[in-house]
Amino acid sequence: MRGDRDFRRFVGVRSLLLVSSLAPPFVVALSIASGAGGLSGLGGFILASGVAALIGGRIFGRWADRSSRNVMTFGAAAASAIIVALVVLVALPVFAGASLAGNLVFVAAYFLLTLTHTGVRVGRKTYVIDMAEGDQRTTYVAVSNTAMGFVLLIVGAISALLATLALQWALLFLAAMGAVGVVASRRLPDVSRR
Repeated sequence: MRGDRDFRRFVGVRSLLLVSSLAPPFVVALSIASGAGGLSGLGGFILASGVAALIGGRIFGRWADRSSRNVMTFGAAAASAIIVALVVLVALPVFAGASLAGNLVFVAAYFLLTLTHTGVRVGRKTYVIDMAEGDQRTTYVAVSNTAMGFVLLIVGAISALLATLALQWALLFLAAMGAVGVVASRRLPDVSRR
């Protein structure tokens, strides 16, 4: 990582894009805390996750072939916006978490976050493949996955600590990371094949 500036920047951006992968469990927890979820409501989240994975690969795969950088940028921006909108909505006095509408809000946010995560995942995989050549791809994937293990431990610990204060703080922390990821990903070279 020290000798390859572009790869180092990619790993940094990938670290900031954790917003879409770490936020969904906090959405479920916030749903339960708001009285909208519980074990009986988990079926909606499972269904939302399945549908998002089913359609996300097709949507984002074609887009990533044109510009994987743009897919990563969009995913981070969309995930951050979804989180902020959800936190604001839940904070409104008129929000009734225990209602059917309240449950649907959480399931819809979970679906959209899972969909954007599919896009981020497809975008970053396509980016690293397009960025590297030959055997370098294997090295890039191995090193970036190892680095991400350490980053996940750190970001996971920070977000878990914030969640002990309020689930909304953990979500807003992840949204802020995603916003920084939008700016950082725009600075990456566009390596996708035309």
